[in-house]
Amino acid sequence: MRTNINSLLISSDLWGLCRVIETITCLNIGSEYFYCSPLGLFRDNQGLLQRVFKGSVFSSLARYKNESVIVLFRDPREILNILLRDKDIFRRNDLEELISRSGLATRAFYNLLESRDEFDVYVVHPVNDLKRCCEDPRNIPRICRSEMSLVELMILYTRLDLLLRETGASRERIINYARELIRIFNRLSIGSGETDLLIERIARSLF
Repeated sequence: MRTNINSLLISSDLWGLCRVIETITCLNIGSEYFYCSPLGLFRDNQGLLQRVFKGSVFSSLARYKNESVIVLFRDPREILNILLRDKDIFRRNDLEELISRSGLATRAFYNLLESRDEFDVYVVHPVNDLKRCCEDPRNIPRICRSEMSLVELMILYTRLDLLLRETGASRERIINYARELIRIFNRLSIGSGETDLLIERIARSLF
């Protein structure tokens, strides 16, 4: 199945430095019904991927229902609301209300790429965007897992002179925290030359 190259979901400007974007993904389980769950959307050289953990309701459904709607938000409360709902089944009008609050909603299809012990990996094929808040993908609100670690690391770097006055265990905690932020960012981001140099500069200053 061919991915629609017109969908903003595959735009590099949407992804930026991010390798994982948080989504609410809703499987179409009938003409008027959808099962919705928070799922990370990954990007690598195989395309757009979602990892579905085995034993979950979503995992049971995904093998038989391959049409979905992928919805992006900036506000994590939208994801929290899904997790805390008494029910996970959305009628079409509920889904339309959810989409109305989103930055981007895209209809997509799945196919199974590989099955591992703990999870299945699906390739996501965007078909058409149901909603775009804006035509410039750089302005679409979304939650990127790696960006917060980069922001935290940059804040830490601006306070370096103060922080490195600490000694002993306090200094070690600061350095270990910075190492963890760098590890998280490198694992969850698609690097660029400029960003890699920034990370290297911060690491040289700390370690």
